[in-house]
Amino acid sequence: MSLRQGGWTLAGILLAIPGMLTLLTAPAWSQVVTTEVTDTIYRANGTPAGGSVLISWPAFTTSSGQAVATGSTSATLSLSGLLDIRLTPNAGASPIGTYYTAVYHLDDGSVSREYWVVPVSQAPVHISAVRSTVLPTSVAMQTVSKSYVDTAIAAAVAGAPLDSSNPYVLKSGASMSGPLTLAGDPTTPSQAASKNYVDVNIATAVQFPVFKASGASHAQGAVPDPGATAGTTRFLREDGMWTVPAGGVSSSGSTVPGSTLTPGATADYSFTQATGTVVTDATGNGNDGTLLSGTHAPVWVRNGLSFTSTNPYQGVTLPATLNSTMTFEFAVYVNPFPATNGLAQSNQYPVFLTSSLGSSGINLLHAGPVPGAYMPGIFAGGMVRLTSSQMFSGFHVLTYVLGTSSGSPDHVYIDGIEYPYSTQSFSFGLQSGGNYFLGGGGVSPYAQSGTLGTMYRARFFSTALTPAQILSDSLALTNEVAARGAAVVPQQVSSNSPVLHIVGDSISCSWNGSQCNDAYSWSSQLTLTNQPSYTRTNWGIYGATIQGIVGSEANRVARRCSTNAGQAIALVDAGINDLGNATPAQTFQYLTGEIQTLKEAGCRVFVGTMLSDGGNSSVSGTPTMDVQKNAYDALILQQAKSAGADGILDFAANPLLGADGANTNSNFQPDHTHPSATGQQLMAAAASNALNYFFGYNEINPHTVTALPYSMTAGDGVISLAGVAGAGNLTLPDCTGQSGATYRINNPQSAFAVKVTPLNANQLINGIAFGSPVTVPSNGTLTLRDVPNPRTVSGCHWEM
Repeated sequence: MSLRQGGWTLAGILLAIPGMLTLLTAPAWSQVVTTEVTDTIYRANGTPAGGSVLISWPAFTTSSGQAVATGSTSATLSLSGLLDIRLTPNAGASPIGTYYTAVYHLDDGSVSREYWVVPVSQAPVHISAVRSTVLPTSVAMQTVSKSYVDTAIAAAVAGAPLDSSNPYVLKSGASMSGPLTLAGDPTTPSQAASKNYVDVNIATAVQFPVFKASGASHAQGAVPDPGATAGTTRFLREDGMWTVPAGGVSSSGSTVPGSTLTPGATADYSFTQATGTVVTDATGNGNDGTLLSGTHAPVWVRNGLSFTSTNPYQGVTLPATLNSTMTFEFAVYVNPFPATNGLAQSNQYPVFLTSSLGSSGINLLHAGPVPGAYMPGIFAGGMVRLTSSQMFSGFHVLTYVLGTSSGSPDHVYIDGIEYPYSTQSFSFGLQSGGNYFLGGGGVSPYAQSGTLGTMYRARFFSTALTPAQILSDSLALTNEVAARGAAVVPQQVSSNSPVLHIVGDSISCSWNGSQCNDAYSWSSQLTLTNQPSYTRTNWGIYGATIQGIVGSEANRVARRCSTNAGQAIALVDAGINDLGNATPAQTFQYLTGEIQTLKEAGCRVFVGTMLSDGGNSSVSGTPTMDVQKNAYDALILQQAKSAGADGILDFAANPLLGADGANTNSNFQPDHTHPSATGQQLMAAAASNALNYFFGYNEINPHTVTALPYSMTAGDGVISLAGVAGAGNLTLPDCTGQSGATYRINNPQSAFAVKVTPLNANQLINGIAFGSPVTVPSNGTLTLRDVPNPRTVSGCHWEM
């Protein structure tokens, strides 16, 4: 449709007059009265629920005679579990027995239904006041036909629905599509046994002397090998594994029943010797490995071989017969971003396998762009041959397949899955001499490099395995390692008290120029209200980036996001080290990943804004770090909550910390990056304000003031003056830290107004001069929003 620009013509005006008169004389529509239903929804463990509530209703007529049509609506629970919705009262409505049907769809996957009767009320009502204890007759007393009853009886007699979708196992026998769960262990020979019962008894049986001794060599045992092929000899060890003695051959190596490992390995190390200097090759090919000596030797652990250091390096010498390997499989646990007292454990180039030829040979790495961000890669022939874009940590099966040409390049798989590459070339044939080392071998440039973690299995093939074989092997190796009792997925570590995790870099760990000193950190100086006593852990690491933190987080802090009492809260304050060579948008993307990892694990997450910094970034245009800070903080303030954060710790709202150039004042150390002791105290005040506001008074639980004057605190999100008789003055709280917060002051007094003034002249209300208060009128409400000033100057103010 096109529009013509121009004025009204006289004819047009005359033609429009009858329509205008019709509008002017039209009757006014009456407004249906509604009642506000508001409440906080909790789960049984005391944590606020998330999700949505779908509400539907039939047509009814209110007690006042207003007709309401059939309909439905929905409401989303806030991050604090708050439900707030207005509904037309159906108490006393006709027809009799009219209910609202409320269906809860919570974010833990649960669905529940209840029925509401909403009264007429000018004040908000809680769900307990509307929840009906009587089941609607439309649900409880439905009439049915004779045919329906006959069909139901016939199905009951037959033991199955007549449509054959039988959910039961018949006594006469039937097939099942899922597992059968037994309530207990068998007590007579004819009773069925659970897998656990069988596993426990097998584990007990294999300890008997009839199975002979464990070790590199095994004598004939009393139990035959049900999986061995004709002409092979495997014997059962006390640890429940089938092992081939030296000189023997096995189709699947050392594994557990039911695995489908690809046969034909040239070497297979299960790392189950538990002692000695030899890593036994289970294939019978004699390709045993030898631990390096002294401090360079990895450490035997119960289920594998642990590499605990890269300086000094630790490794296993492998025979030169493996130089022609084309496929490498590693079942390994990579320690997540290891650190001690705020200092990351040194590992110059994280690497699973190194060459005695150094960089000219083939080296299989898991070195990412920053510490903690582990990504598989290959460095061979003096150059990067392969770089995967996928980060990982914890237990995984890594498979490297060497390519022979540009048309058949290198590949790497994580748990049988191949991810995109940023670099992909070919490496086969470049290990032209020397030998390989598992871990480090002390050869430059990997003299202070290696693996920090535990090797559970390493297999070598002279051919390229197919993707299908790699996926099958990954599953089999994972199952085999799990059968040893090793954790192959992150294990939750529950706390018996509320916990507070501090996630960040050297600012969080309170770097003093030479070391971290948590005693002076901002998180150790929090002053919290309306909250429990937390068990606090400072995870700050000097030099840490958000990219590196999120790469390891599933196996680090996220494991500790559950408690048996109270909440688990994560305060994330990082980004300055990312912004040195990444854009604000890239850094915020990493932050989003961190937020979502912690949220999915069960933590409430609050993120901090970046402080002033005196350096320059290496990104395009080499902007100052303060320019980077301003853009990054803007993304946090505008989008962090949409990304899943529960709240924001706006450290930079304090101009002594966040204004451009603030890094030159006494609240920073001489490096113009790290806050001084007084700077850490200012950060603590801002974080306390933000947390106290989030967990403070609200619409459901307002703070009733009983006397004026009164100075509000950060936790006074909603004030009620119902306890006051007379005029007086309220002083607003410090607005530093809880940027975006909304404060509401309700004055139900019928005859007295109350004055409101800001804390100081730097935190004005709508720009009104300090000393000129605003008024909350009688029977009125005043709403004020905490608004941060532009980052260049920092600070905050109030807007009505």
